[in-house]
Amino acid sequence: MALYRNELTTRLDEGKEVEVCYLDFSKAFDSVFHRLILAKIDALWIRGNIYKWLTAFMTNRTVQVRVEEVNSPVETVASGVPQGSVLGSLLFLPYINDLPERLGSPSYMFADVVKVVR
Repeated sequence: MALYRNELTTRLDEGKEVEVCYLDFSKAFDSVFHRLILAKIDALWIRGNIYKWLTAFMTNRTVQVRVEEVNSPVETVASGVPQGSVLGSLLFLPYINDLPERLGSPSYMFADVVKVVR
């Protein structure tokens, strides 16, 4: 966030107007489509055993909820990264990594929060 602050102060010191758009992807980690994230990881040239392991980690994931003594049916999960896991945050990064380039404006990202400066 130091780069973000530097960007703002530099523009203000130069007498320029600054517009900032703050984006917070609600439930961002739940919305990551497994196939898309694996394609983006592949595009980053992450290959070999690491890619195979990530593919195994992200595909055929299931979830089941237990309330007191009652279990829900087991469901296959097609999106989302495991929250609370070390990999959850890391797997989200390639998902939004190309966002600044697509926006065409300086962007500063941390986890699921993006600040776009114009």
